Amino acid sequence: MTQKTVRLENWSVTDGRFGLFANSINVLTKDGANFSGLVYGHPRFQDGDGPVHTTKVIMTNGKKVITKNTQYDLGFVNPEYDKWMKEHHPEDWDPENPKFGD
Repeated sequence: MTQKTVRLENWSVTDGRFGLFANSINVLTKDGANFSGLVYGHPRFQDGDGPVHTTKVIMTNGKKVITKNTQYDLGFVNPEYDKWMKEHHPEDWDPENPKFGD
């Protein structure tokens, strides 16, 4: 199956359970985290719909995020998430070259 490539704007990493912000470094851990944002180019949503939450992340490569069926290209980060990461996890945070635990 060919993966669709979808752009995710105004993105953040959430804990996957409660929709709360999560450290980006936790995306590929056992408990995982997922991404939330506005989608563009998704076959099931209108452009700009959201927040849409991704399924479990399998792999990341820079600002590319891969789930079982979809590849997401990360656009601009959610400003509130950017602020939260800078305050809570500055050692793990570079929005231009995010680390997701890989």
